[in-house]
Amino acid sequence: MMVMSERHVKGKDPCKAVFLTTMMLFASWSIALAGVPIASAHEAEDVVSWPLSGSNDTGWVQLDAVVGADPILTNQATADWVLEFAPGAEISNVSFQVHVNGSDGLMIDQPLFVANDIGVNLFDWRGLGILGAADSFDGTNPYADRLAPNSASGAGWTLPSDATITELAFEALAPVDPITSFSPISIPLHHAVHHQSDGQLYVNTDRAVIVLDANNDPAFIDFYEFEEIDADIVGLAIGPNENIHVGFANGMFKMISKTDGTITDGLPSTGFDVGLFKVLSSGIYALNNDGTLLKLDASNNWIQVVSSSSNTWPAATVVHDLHQENNILYVATDDGVGRYDLNANQALSIWSSANVLHSNEVTDIETAGNQLLFASEDNGLARYNWNSGFWLATWSDSNWLPSNIVSGIKAHQDTLHIMSGNQLLRYNLTTGVFGSSIPLVDVNLSESTENTMFSWPAVGKRSPTNMMHVATDGGRIVLINANMQSTVSREIVLASGPSGAELTDALEHNGILYVGGYLSENIDRLDVASSVWLTPISIGDAVTSLALAGNTLIAGTQSDGLFLIENDSIRANIPAGVDEDSNSNYVVDIAAIGDCASVAGCQVLFIQGQNTAYRVDVDSTSVGSANLLTSDYLLTGQVATYAGIGYWSSDEGLLRYDVSNNTFLAPWGSTGVNGVDNAPVAVVGDVLHMGLAGYGVARKDLATGEILTPLNSGNSIMNSNNIFALEVNGNDLWIGTQLGGFIWDGSSMSQLTSGNDWTRRPSQHFDFEYDGNWMYAGTNIGVCRYSPSNGAIDDCLNVYDGMPNWATYVVGVNSTTVFGGTFSGVGLIDKSSFSVEDEWVATDSTSDAIVEIIDDIAYIGLTGIGVARWDISNNEWLTTWTDDNALDNGNEDVTALIADIRPGYIWIGGEDGFQLLGTANGTEFYDIEKSNSLYSGNGDPYDLTMYGYTMYYHQGTSSDSIYGIDVANFTSISPLDAGQRIGENGGDIVGLEIIGDTLLASVVSGQWWNQDGSGGIVQYDLPTNSWNSSILPTGQVDRVTAFESSSGHTWISWGEIGLEVYSPSGTKLGFWDDLEFPIREIIEYDGLILFATEDGVERFNETSFSWESTWTPGNGLPNNMGDWVGELWTDGQHLLVGSASFAGWGGFQRGTVGHLDGATGLWSTFNTGQNGIPNGYPLSVSQCGSYVYIGLFNNNGGVVYMDLNTSAVQGSFTTSVLSNGRVAAVACDSVDTLYIGYDAEGEGISKYDTSSQSWLA
Repeated sequence: MMVMSERHVKGKDPCKAVFLTTMMLFASWSIALAGVPIASAHEAEDVVSWPLSGSNDTGWVQLDAVVGADPILTNQATADWVLEFAPGAEISNVSFQVHVNGSDGLMIDQPLFVANDIGVNLFDWRGLGILGAADSFDGTNPYADRLAPNSASGAGWTLPSDATITELAFEALAPVDPITSFSPISIPLHHAVHHQSDGQLYVNTDRAVIVLDANNDPAFIDFYEFEEIDADIVGLAIGPNENIHVGFANGMFKMISKTDGTITDGLPSTGFDVGLFKVLSSGIYALNNDGTLLKLDASNNWIQVVSSSSNTWPAATVVHDLHQENNILYVATDDGVGRYDLNANQALSIWSSANVLHSNEVTDIETAGNQLLFASEDNGLARYNWNSGFWLATWSDSNWLPSNIVSGIKAHQDTLHIMSGNQLLRYNLTTGVFGSSIPLVDVNLSESTENTMFSWPAVGKRSPTNMMHVATDGGRIVLINANMQSTVSREIVLASGPSGAELTDALEHNGILYVGGYLSENIDRLDVASSVWLTPISIGDAVTSLALAGNTLIAGTQSDGLFLIENDSIRANIPAGVDEDSNSNYVVDIAAIGDCASVAGCQVLFIQGQNTAYRVDVDSTSVGSANLLTSDYLLTGQVATYAGIGYWSSDEGLLRYDVSNNTFLAPWGSTGVNGVDNAPVAVVGDVLHMGLAGYGVARKDLATGEILTPLNSGNSIMNSNNIFALEVNGNDLWIGTQLGGFIWDGSSMSQLTSGNDWTRRPSQHFDFEYDGNWMYAGTNIGVCRYSPSNGAIDDCLNVYDGMPNWATYVVGVNSTTVFGGTFSGVGLIDKSSFSVEDEWVATDSTSDAIVEIIDDIAYIGLTGIGVARWDISNNEWLTTWTDDNALDNGNEDVTALIADIRPGYIWIGGEDGFQLLGTANGTEFYDIEKSNSLYSGNGDPYDLTMYGYTMYYHQGTSSDSIYGIDVANFTSISPLDAGQRIGENGGDIVGLEIIGDTLLASVVSGQWWNQDGSGGIVQYDLPTNSWNSSILPTGQVDRVTAFESSSGHTWISWGEIGLEVYSPSGTKLGFWDDLEFPIREIIEYDGLILFATEDGVERFNETSFSWESTWTPGNGLPNNMGDWVGELWTDGQHLLVGSASFAGWGGFQRGTVGHLDGATGLWSTFNTGQNGIPNGYPLSVSQCGSYVYIGLFNNNGGVVYMDLNTSAVQGSFTTSVLSNGRVAAVACDSVDTLYIGYDAEGEGISKYDTSSQSWLA
């Protein structure tokens, strides 16, 4: 039996690395027969004798394998065990056992037992580690993996089957993936120390120690935080027991156990603040920031070596480094270099810029061969030959360095690395020659204040395979081979973020997010899959916008035009476009079509400044220049491309440009319309027309889907954009407006003629009806008849002729009669004589008159009355259907009528739902009340229309859906969500009509106060039960602002439409649509009417009825005010003007309030966002008590109040006391209580007592 052991000799490296050893046993075996005597040899002089038989029990024998081990030559250790047996003996029944006990130190590394005489392997443990213990996992050690999701199972040991585990211990580290931030981030590294046993590198941030492993991924394997110390780390060192010592600025020390990672108290405290801690071959040192040098003595006490008050020592405030060379200590400070002779135990003279040094601010000291190098951040690198005692030439930006800033120096053998500015320099210490410098960007680093360098020797299993110089910029660590080749071995990312905080645009391509930097002048790149920011692309000018064409990234800049970037490098720069009417080179937005790197090429469209649009053509071999497309519009910041068309947003709507034909198409204009009460629709040929009050006639080509130029007062002879009626007559479209009727023949427009007297001169045309011979019109003066061929008026019938009222809003016809609906009833007009032969006059006023004719009976729905019936053939009234005879209670409020699919029946719609009545006697055939399952929704039915067996209807303002009932089978169809289809959830339906096989419905916003509401038409194809494309004349609806001046004139601003003024008698005196709308405030000051616009303060003189010069910054208004004016306020003497300024890219920058004292004529101003004043748009002003309060609208807005008498701000309210910063209104009541309203849901109104200066509940 054998007991095996191995004696390990530990040197400086306690890393548990075990050399491969092999045990070879040479043995001659005797016969071991059970039950026979022990066999042994007998010697008599020179004769040896053996018994004839026997056995041999060796017992346990310990073999120590210590002979011949040489790890350098890879020789294995051996131990011989020789057993002698009689020559020719036959051995049988052999038993062989091996015993190890790792807990008792009895173990061996990978043993092999060999019977040398017979060449047989008795026991082979090679490749299985230590027999008796296991100091590493099978496979990769250390084991690194990711939890999936909460466990990892790849680590394990191979043990003998009957082994007993007496002790199990392993170390679990905490690897960390890089931090990814969407704002600039930096983790400055200050000191580093290499652990000589396992090769790991310990580096420290301000208050944490990071552990790096060169052979693990991620390399950041563990960290230790020291926030509780409340002091920055000033140094790291490895102690004699392999523990890591950490020094802090408050004089305390901590120790990290290398064995188990626990943190305990370390060296004794200095008792006062220190600036640096360092361990050198001559001892353990600490330095105060004033330069006082301390040393830890043999009694573990800190003793003073040199006082800061010594006249031979720097008068420092900051210490940067401590270095030892040739038994002299060198201390780098901000007041030169202090020197201490360790042999003489005395300070030497100070080196400074007053004698031999290039700079007083020395930040780093390094030995490079026989040279001492002194780095500075203001004057390069000084060099001193410590062996010969003379100075060499200083390196600076005037000779070899790219910058006077030297952020790192490290030397190894013949190579010196210098990090200076944005370069890494290589210097051969043997030849004395500089190699070519390496831009930091080429090694994925950037120039920053956190640039520094460390050394990482190739000692220990966890160290790099070669000596490395570690360079960092505060986010990345790059391992650079410490030789003249200087290749990058590895990159370790600690944290990454964009290079600047002012980001302007972003796009993603091939897994990389590209972000434009304004102040950084870079394009930052984020690897989306890895969540790591890559090295940015330097542009050299503020990046304002980004676009993509194939694999080409296009960057717009503030001054230098466009940059084409391919494969993450700049291919070309296209200078900014030149236009004599614009002096701005700012590229606002870019869009592109095609592939710039292909033969076919790409077409790049971009906006420069406020009013110039350019095009550039690029292909794989050539780059064009910027060609001006237009400068005739105010471009509002965006350009896009779709299906070969370029789109620019502008103050005239959406400009459209056919790229392939190099031509502009008709722009898509904004309707600016919301809350439409009537939206007539007509189709002429393939063109759909929709009339919108305040906008004109929107048009769409149904064949091509093209939105055509609208018909309005700006491009036709129409005098008004308020459209009431549309009617088709062949190829002509008849248009009824607020100011006249017109005929559009598809290319030109003519106006309907007027008669000789006022009774035949209608101005408002509410409805048209064509019967094949005449065009009948409902107008403001009755029913008028026109020639359909030329629009000549024939005659009009009004109250004097027997009509129930003047204004006729609806007209209908049958073969003999024209029906004119008014608010007082219906006039019946005989066609042949064109005279009123009867009238249906309701006893109650009706707001509607719905007409349906069935079998020569006219059915007229009268709101609040019921259904009046007129027998056309017999020229007589029939019994009116009311809730007393035929109608259900509620259906006297008739909302809809339509003939049933079965002859002799009519559907009545009202507040109670639907009734199907027989036309003969009003007998109810079918009743669908609102509670019936056939009736969807709760609103009243409107605009009944039939298609096949289905009756469609809508519910006006009660729902945005279209409903239907199969009246043949009496089943309901699924509602059609028109609001969702057009993007107006919760909207109102104001019209429903079937044209051919298409159901059209007019949908408008249901929120009349919604400034962004829009009207539109949905189209539903009835044969296929599918939606067609919607007609979306979109636009912003702004506030209506009204004001009555002291002279009695009424001024009204209609959003984006125009400005009107009416005399005291109600006569319209003027209309203007060329101002910068919307107008947000109108006041009267100093005899003039003032208007707040987006381009200053417009001023009107009512006496001369003319416009005065506009007040703009520097011209009427103070220079520092903004063009955008959102509020005007006056008390007669004082005038307040609230304005706003915007950044170059269009974002809100600041608000400015101007105060004009009418008594002195002097202006004063104050800016928001400064001096404790919240930043926001000045939108509302109210005088309350002694002060004027101004509401500032912004996410971080508030209220500021000022004293008008002193023109001084007295204080402000921020979100610390307000419910929200989006202050939209301020008001004051009679007892000086201030009310503050917010543009934010659920915030309510804040109340403040200005007298007691307290907030009220």
